[in-house]
Amino acid sequence: MDSLESIGRELRDLRGDFIGVKRAMGRGRRDEASPRDLAQALICQAACALFHFQKRRELLERFAQKAATSPAMTSIPTWAAELVGSSTLNFILSLSSGIRAFPSIMAKSHVVPLTEANSRLISLAGGASASFTGEGQPIRVIGGTLTAATLLPRYVKAISSYSEELADRSEPEIESVLRQTLSNAIGAAIEVQFFSASAGSAEAPAGILAGKSAIAPGDSFPEDVRNLMSAVDPPASPIFAMSPARKASAAASGSLLGFGDYEVTASSEIPDDRLILINGDGLAIGVGGQPRFTPGEYGTIHEEDTTPLPLATGAQGSAVVATPIRSLWQTDNLGLRSVLPVTWGIQPTAVAYVDDVAW
Repeated sequence: MDSLESIGRELRDLRGDFIGVKRAMGRGRRDEASPRDLAQALICQAACALFHFQKRRELLERFAQKAATSPAMTSIPTWAAELVGSSTLNFILSLSSGIRAFPSIMAKSHVVPLTEANSRLISLAGGASASFTGEGQPIRVIGGTLTAATLLPRYVKAISSYSEELADRSEPEIESVLRQTLSNAIGAAIEVQFFSASAGSAEAPAGILAGKSAIAPGDSFPEDVRNLMSAVDPPASPIFAMSPARKASAAASGSLLGFGDYEVTASSEIPDDRLILINGDGLAIGVGGQPRFTPGEYGTIHEEDTTPLPLATGAQGSAVVATPIRSLWQTDNLGLRSVLPVTWGIQPTAVAYVDDVAW
């Protein structure tokens, strides 16, 4: 009887071990299938900066482990091989959404590492010829040509403020708030500048529509697409971009049926009546490796998210003071300055757009 009970206990133990192994294998499969959190490294680096400033050793160590960048990312094409450990690149890719087109466009462009001190001269296109040649016949000799672009270091910067009470909380509150505030601010800043017609400056790269004029609209979506493809030379890697509302309308009307061979993205920074075509082969995007985060608690800031101004200007006694302003120390807040190196350059013939679309 005792031996039967012993055998029964052993069988139950083995069954428990089997169930445990099965569950563990199931979790492993789910982990492999789940998408990688590309933003986590940068968000945790920002949290580390705050906790280091507060001398919160336990929280710093916890977030430092989560901030480690992955040594390899199979979801990133080989063009980004030099940047697989870049938390800046991963974070920008994570911004892809129904209202953010820049990450999808970046995935089809030339992405290069960008150093902080030096510009980067790269080739965007080349030209040469070849021909079929008979045995013993002279082979054609053609001089190749290259079109180059210079990427100058430029930076997306943001200042965000957080209450000391929020910073005292560990997870998930601080991580969630950092993710939301940084993603919204940086994502919007990149989209606004990228799809603009603004000339380049010492602060920002030129918008891709700088110096461009809209081509005449056609009577239908297919006609506009055909005209844009003719205007971009050569359309080797075409990417179409429009507003989210326009994309939804085109999909609902069936205009995008059979259009699967071409990338169609949407950005909230594109007007509803505009369609843009970008040749990814003629676009280069420079991305720095790691961002910079600088916390502080004694500064005074102008709380303006569009056109921030100096705190005070003008002669003594008649100064103009920016409003609203906040003293971080007086209001028991922490400030976090974020700096991400991002820039781009595009061939003049690699982009075209049409306004006042009729579909």
